[in-house]
Amino acid sequence: TEDELEEYKKLTYEISKRMYKDKFGKVKFKDSAKFFLIQRARLIAGAQNKLVALKKEIAKRSNEDNILIYCGATTINDEDYDEENPVNEEIRQIDAVTRMLGNDLNMKVAQFTSTEDMEERENLTRRLAKNDNLQALVAIRCLDEGVNIPSVKTAYILASSTNPKEYIQRRGRVLRKHEGKNKAVIYDFITLPAPLEEM
Repeated sequence: TEDELEEYKKLTYEISKRMYKDKFGKVKFKDSAKFFLIQRARLIAGAQNKLVALKKEIAKRSNEDNILIYCGATTINDEDYDEENPVNEEIRQIDAVTRMLGNDLNMKVAQFTSTEDMEERENLTRRLAKNDNLQALVAIRCLDEGVNIPSVKTAYILASSTNPKEYIQRRGRVLRKHEGKNKAVIYDFITLPAPLEEM
């Protein structure tokens, strides 16, 4: 959005003031840049239009199953359109996505987060694999490692990790062979500070 772009520019300016080149010519950041780098990463991960794009894409598959959605560990401004009482509040991206899929698209979804114990997580992965009244799991990081659901066919990644291990693990959740599965589809949503043709 325009507001997000303005904030992105301000944060980028603050970051640029805290950059320098070392004796080998490599760009480095001063310790004071960390705060601004984290804020900018959260802004990018939680860009409001990612939910608009997600809804548009996932609506085409709202009757399918074995879907994973990775959210950012961020909050977003969520406009809850109640005609009599419009509310604009900060909520976690994972909660906004879960509500959108369940309420707007009538999908059967569940969150897979650190609040679920191991027994509940195993139950969720089993239900997803068997299409037992569950079409999709919405997660932040908990699906990155040690979770095996080879039946997963589609993944939507709203916040990619810059960590190479996490990047590979997230794709590994969906790129596993399974009987009756001849392909996997991954949607990786990106945010650009300007239209693509201007980049």
